[in-house]
Amino acid sequence: MLKAGTCTLAADQPGDAQFDPATQVVQSFTINKAPQTATTTPSAVYSAPTDPVTLSTAQLGSGLVTYTVNSGPCTIDPNDPTKLVASGLGDCVVSTSVAGDDRYLAPASVADVTVKFRDIDAVTGPVIPDRLTTDGAVAWVPTTASGRTPNITASCRCVHL
Repeated sequence: MLKAGTCTLAADQPGDAQFDPATQVVQSFTINKAPQTATTTPSAVYSAPTDPVTLSTAQLGSGLVTYTVNSGPCTIDPNDPTKLVASGLGDCVVSTSVAGDDRYLAPASVADVTVKFRDIDAVTGPVIPDRLTTDGAVAWVPTTASGRTPNITASCRCVHL
């Protein structure tokens, strides 16, 4: 079925030397639009600043998709309504609206997505020269740009103090 509406079928049979023409039989039925669901991506974390994030919605139909920022430091790019532009750090909650088309109803609802924009942190630490197995403990104190304490893991047979 290509689109919603009324479909009418008719059947008849012309006469011949043995039979008179058959009376036409007509049958009509309604084709209703199918329900659809839609899912928007991404729901992710990005380091800020970043290029605009592309929003994408998977849907069954071809109805117009529009995005609206509900909260957060973001806007929808007026030149490309599939792009989310961050103006700062934080969580941006985006709603999606999908219109129906000739074959599908508009979805009852589309779940909001949260796109998180976070600052970039960096861990730095002094270079540790090679050691002998008989050397004593190594003191290594890395720091972060944010001032937070970094996690330290060891991938050798050594003791983490």
